Amino acid sequence: DGVFERVESGAADYGVLPIEHSTEGAVHHTLDQLIDSTLQICAQVLWRTETGHTSRSDSAPARFIILGRRASQQTGDDRSMLMVHARDKVGALLEVLKAFAGRGINVRQIENRPVAGDPGSNEARFFLEVNGHCEDESLKSAVSDLSALDASVKLLGSYPAPTWVEER
Repeated sequence: DGVFERVESGAADYGVLPIEHSTEGAVHHTLDQLIDSTLQICAQVLWRTETGHTSRSDSAPARFIILGRRASQQTGDDRSMLMVHARDKVGALLEVLKAFAGRGINVRQIENRPVAGDPGSNEARFFLEVNGHCEDESLKSAVSDLSALDASVKLLGSYPAPTWVEER
């Protein structure tokens, strides 16, 4: 919570947070904080950490996001993270995926999170990481297609495709 507060208040320009752990999956607390935040993911880092063994093959990847107040510039090899809020019904996820597939956009990762205050489970929330930048016409069109399906979309950030950072 403190990282979000410091960057939102201007006390820090950027914040680094874990978003995925190789053995435990998504870091739900980070995803949940992104729901209401105005901050943008402006970079992502894949960091290898040792699992207690000395061989390189035993290192585990621990994904971190860099939060700032705006998205990164287009590089030509970008990713974007979106939160899609849709009605929970048969085929809801399929409709979301078709919007991206129809525009030739690769959906790299999907996380499903419950919607707070929805005891009847009438709503679905998906976090998607896709290839492309928020300024790409194909991504803008896919978001428009989702809006036509009565889904709301929040851009969580666009950033250069990550590279591995080795812990030394």
